[in-house]
Amino acid sequence: MITLKAKKLKQYYLLLIFCITFLFTHSQDLLITHNGDTLHGDVKFMGKSISITQPGKPDSIYAADDIAYIKTGRYKGTVLHCSLTIYSDNIDVVQKWNFNGEIKRDTVLVLHEIFSTPKMKLFEVADKDRSIYYFIKKPTDSLPIQMIVRYAIWYPDPYVHKIAVAKTEFISLAQQRIYIDQLRVIMADCPKVKNEDLEMLDYRSYSFKKIIKRYNKCK
Repeated sequence: MITLKAKKLKQYYLLLIFCITFLFTHSQDLLITHNGDTLHGDVKFMGKSISITQPGKPDSIYAADDIAYIKTGRYKGTVLHCSLTIYSDNIDVVQKWNFNGEIKRDTVLVLHEIFSTPKMKLFEVADKDRSIYYFIKKPTDSLPIQMIVRYAIWYPDPYVHKIAVAKTEFISLAQQRIYIDQLRVIMADCPKVKNEDLEMLDYRSYSFKKIIKRYNKCK
């Protein structure tokens, strides 16, 4: 016959085991695959691949395309392997790109979710050059979609175009707000989002949040 004292002791050990397991699990890095596997351990982000070390097990290495989410001391968010449309608002860099055609970068990003509604989520990420990029995702989207912005060289008139190389002070940058056309298509099912609302958008988090709030009011 199990005594009352033995029952309490058993309950104590069960609670202790639960607490230790809970603390161990939540103090470890986290990795979630697209297959739905959730793993805890020491996660290392290595660009195109991600490794995880678990006690008593050999290291596992995953391709970034197989990972949906990671949480480490440095990274926390949705893992996305994409062809990033890069931008710069530095006129010297843009001039160079105009000659070299460098507007895409094959890369792996860890997107930080900064705003969420039932109809749309907003993500933010900084690349290696510290440029900020925004992505959105509807429940029906398989992956987040980049909101694209570019800067291009603007010449006031044809004559300035001819002398621009010699006199760069006449050159300026023009922002190409491609993200407005993207959202015009994505939000076409919501009559509450007017064309004038989209034209007021800026490439800033508060601006995207505002339009997403309006879109979320549609049924």
